[in-house]
Amino acid sequence: MIVWVVTSKYFDIIIISLIGLNSVLLGVKDYTDVDNHTAINQWIIKMEPIFTYSFTLEFVLKAIAQGFMLGRNAYLTNPWNWLDITCVITSFLEAIPNMKNMQGLK
Repeated sequence: MIVWVVTSKYFDIIIISLIGLNSVLLGVKDYTDVDNHTAINQWIIKMEPIFTYSFTLEFVLKAIAQGFMLGRNAYLTNPWNWLDITCVITSFLEAIPNMKNMQGLK
């Protein structure tokens, strides 16, 4: 069942749409507003957990379906997945109080 989900074209469409929306939001964020007082920055901050959880779910489903690092089609054999897992880890690192300026890595 999980293999069917992660190989579905609809799964790819959803993930690519989320990546696109996340990229747009990172592009429109007002980085001069360091304390995030503007309405757009506050809305983007509220949206960030949705992206983090969605991309984490993508990672978990793919790692379960394909295997994490062992096997011919394992998750880490695809360089694009290296980028995905880096973004997921970076998103979780942002939750640490002294590591708030990690958005540039996304």
